[in-house]
Amino acid sequence: MITIFNRKELLMSYDLRQVNNLREILRANRIDYQVKASYPRPASAIGAGRARTASFGSARSLERYTVYVRKEDYDGALYLLRQL
Repeated sequence: MITIFNRKELLMSYDLRQVNNLREILRANRIDYQVKASYPRPASAIGAGRARTASFGSARSLERYTVYVRKEDYDGALYLLRQL
């Protein structure tokens, strides 16, 4: 199980294809991983956040993906990432 205390960031990318390729490689090599998807929104100068604008105009292509692995698996996972 990967927790915040035993994980290390392996990759941060906006490319979903790259993340999926990495997931397949990690799975094939039996390395546990965790993917976090987030959509970084710029701060509004007026204060009109999501409550007022909802998701109008937001592009899913700007979604940021972060892949985490266990600290002890990091070196092996980094080697596999460089093979992509």
